[in-house]
Amino acid sequence: MPREPKASAEARLSGASLAAAIATAARWLEQNAAAVDAINVFPVPDGDTGTNMTLTLRTTVAEMEGLGPNPALSESAAAAARGALLGARGNSGVILSQWFRGLAASLDGVAEADGRAIGVALGSAAQAASGAMAEPREGTMITVARASAELDPELDPSATPVDVIEHALALANEAVAKTPEQMPLLAEAGVVDAGGRGLALLLEGLVYSLRGEALPQASTDAGRIDPSWLVRAETSAAEGRYGFCTEFNVVGAEIDVEGLRVELGAIGDSVIVVGDTGTAHAHVHTTEPEAAYRAGERQGQVESRKAEDMHAQHGALVSRTAEAAGPAVVAVASGEGFTRLLRELGAATIVDGRETFNPSAESLLEAARGTHARDVILLPDHVNVVPAAEQAAALSEGVRIHVTPTTSMPQGVAALLALDRTAPAEEAARRMGEAADSVLTGAVTWAARAVSAPVPLRPGQPFALVEREIVCAAETVEGALAELVATMRKRKPEGTLLTVYAGERVDEAEAEAAASRLAEGAAEGLEVEIVIGGQPHYPYLASLE
Repeated sequence: MPREPKASAEARLSGASLAAAIATAARWLEQNAAAVDAINVFPVPDGDTGTNMTLTLRTTVAEMEGLGPNPALSESAAAAARGALLGARGNSGVILSQWFRGLAASLDGVAEADGRAIGVALGSAAQAASGAMAEPREGTMITVARASAELDPELDPSATPVDVIEHALALANEAVAKTPEQMPLLAEAGVVDAGGRGLALLLEGLVYSLRGEALPQASTDAGRIDPSWLVRAETSAAEGRYGFCTEFNVVGAEIDVEGLRVELGAIGDSVIVVGDTGTAHAHVHTTEPEAAYRAGERQGQVESRKAEDMHAQHGALVSRTAEAAGPAVVAVASGEGFTRLLRELGAATIVDGRETFNPSAESLLEAARGTHARDVILLPDHVNVVPAAEQAAALSEGVRIHVTPTTSMPQGVAALLALDRTAPAEEAARRMGEAADSVLTGAVTWAARAVSAPVPLRPGQPFALVEREIVCAAETVEGALAELVATMRKRKPEGTLLTVYAGERVDEAEAEAAASRLAEGAAEGLEVEIVIGGQPHYPYLASLE
């Protein structure tokens, strides 16, 4: 968020300025809450981080509104910490409440603060946020908080509070961008950490207010979760591992914060208990919310009970993400390499399609519904699966299935490469079909029995097919592959790219050697790519385009 420094920036931060800045930050985070929700995958993909941080900030602002017209900085900071603790929602909200607690602790007794004091307070806030979790994870909101407080020691000593916070914002944004490198889960889902992004937005809102600038009318783009990853995460939700996000406040005279933390740890995970002997906030993911409340009641009076079904939240996030992502793709495939490749190209779901285990219309329909998308493009990727795919499309209710009748996995790859999620589903499916039809495909396998026509074969003899037509027999697999490529070139002389997919019985070294021989022989003059498809039954599949 580059901007020119303004000479009017306050040299010292007052309580009124902090209260106004936090109120502005709350509005900015609320404006971006949906974008933050859309990238929420840790600790569970339930799509509520932006909402939780917004609700936490609402009570923070409400608590500060009870202050007089000219509060001391320490009064505003203490009110913010108190409001955030009582209104904390979710992991992110509780961590945010501790961030405010650390800020308030550093500013205790301070009427106004200069830039250097604000820098120290940010460090205190980061330390308190880290203490909220028993086992802090790198690549999260805590990491971003810590990075934002690592201010340049050479920062101008005369820097104003807003200069310091703006510098902290730049550090926070850098840290957010690096979170996928620190947490593989984020990289797999294709997003940055939602809580970290929320904290950066909070800092950005503070800067807008302290610079005297109006908030932008448009929300920021935080990206989106890879729909195929999100659908795969559905397994955890279906097995009930998410449970209920359970929270409550405890008010008492002698609250045993550590004892309550231990009790909640026995019935769930993601446990956070913060506060003191008089007021505490508890958070736990558990399948037994009532047991959590009873644990709180043993410590004092339980208030503000909340238990949200994370399975239902996850399902809603899947639906929102799928709808925003356009049509989903379900592909039939066999072999680890093909499965991985099709997923990387954007298939939301892969249905097992082994040669002797063709999926039914019911299983294809179930896979399509499981994407939660309104429109699904179905790639049968085998001639025997096309009828089942068309039957699934005819039977579908609640989801529109568009069949692109691919008859081989290489055709499925070509179809996915042509996927345009911005186009209407019917048009996207048509274009994918055109791309698949433009690819000539072939295969090498072994004869299961003796045949006399169209090419004589003895049992176990290698032979080649082009578009399921037997075109040649050979004494070796490599010989059949060479003859296959020569035949494909004759049928598609304009082809320039040959892709060879090695099967499960061909190791990488064999595949590379075969590619080298082809490049010097039957495929001379073509661009040759080798892909480890891992498909059963066929040592080699090939496509020419």
